[in-house]
Amino acid sequence: GELLKARKIFGKRFGKVYVEFAEPISLKNFFNDSPLGLKSAAADLRSAVTAFAYHLTYHINKAVVVTPLALVALTVLSFARDTLREEEIFERLRLFKNYLDFKDVRYSDIILFSDRYAFQEALQKLIERGLLKETKGAEGRLLTLEKRNRTELDYSKNNILHFFVSLVCFCKVLRSLGESESIAILEIVTRYEKIKTLFRHDFIFSERSTLEEHVLRVITYCQKKGFVTFESGRLQKTILSKNARTYLAFDGLLDNFLASHLIALAYFKDHTIKNKETKGLVKEILTFGRQAN
Repeated sequence: GELLKARKIFGKRFGKVYVEFAEPISLKNFFNDSPLGLKSAAADLRSAVTAFAYHLTYHINKAVVVTPLALVALTVLSFARDTLREEEIFERLRLFKNYLDFKDVRYSDIILFSDRYAFQEALQKLIERGLLKETKGAEGRLLTLEKRNRTELDYSKNNILHFFVSLVCFCKVLRSLGESESIAILEIVTRYEKIKTLFRHDFIFSERSTLEEHVLRVITYCQKKGFVTFESGRLQKTILSKNARTYLAFDGLLDNFLASHLIALAYFKDHTIKNKETKGLVKEILTFGRQAN
């Protein structure tokens, strides 16, 4: 009730709010399809509960509606620079939306009506809220994101980041390849799985198809973008100067997660965590990370 009363405030700050309902999932049917019984071991029960949690989360992610604010936040944060030309933001917005089209995601009504208008409106909202600073330059309108505002944009970005995780993992595989190196699909899948493991606590990966089928779908998109050639079960990287910027735009989307993992590892290397509560430990790691940067 209180949430509905506050809808005007939410609408003013964040725009239109979407509530989506996926197909109902039966807990009874899920466990009836599993090999569990009354005498199942505790470890088997924990495994089944975990599997059901992943199943739910996957369907929640699938039901997410991509909004202009989320896609603009993702785009702005994908640049290494803080000050950006408006037109380069729109160029990358088109790139990211192209991949989301390939993924067949759900879009908000305003994006379906006019994506250019929707993104322009989202940028204006960020300016009005003081999250982006607007200035005029020789090349047109410039937008600057101050570091203190990144966290708020992160919140919006993270609502749709999961759509890009598979592609980013594959881009990291490409980074490991030499310019003329040819690699078999099984080796690609092995490398992909290793990178995927790094993010196993950050994202939910679909298990509705095999890992090879999942990778082949990503390869299909990368072929269209000219990142790779794939013939007779072997892949070769074909990233050239003309498409390097496109590749790098995707490749860097999860770098902040990797940086967080490195900071945590550096902390554990030189500090003891014995008898420390989780809340205090997290605070110490965050402080350590700020000092390291």
